[in-house]
Amino acid sequence: MPGGYRPGAGRPKGSLNKSTLEKGRAIGELAKEFTEEAIQTLVAIMRDPTATAPARVSAADKILERGWGKAIAQVEIGRPGDFSHLSDEELERRILEGARELGISAVEDEPVVDEMILVGSSKAH
Repeated sequence: MPGGYRPGAGRPKGSLNKSTLEKGRAIGELAKEFTEEAIQTLVAIMRDPTATAPARVSAADKILERGWGKAIAQVEIGRPGDFSHLSDEELERRILEGARELGISAVEDEPVVDEMILVGSSKAH
């Protein structure tokens, strides 16, 4: 039966038709013709002492991205550090130092580390 709804028929949702793909390729080729001028414009903005700081930084950032690619975000995975080699006193000192950096006050006469249990070990200090 022609027409009407048929499950699975037609272009998948979100996919582009041939005309849209061809136009996209044409626009991309046209834009590539202005690459040198665009880079020169970015360099001019970056070097312009009368341009705002955000504009200069943005231009410099774009130039670096074009030349070197976007910076890779480094993400630490796993345990953030092994502290098993630290004494209780050194661990407490580091905790207090970190707390001070965050503006958190600690009570000095109470130990921060009372008992430490090592993860993955049956050994306790």
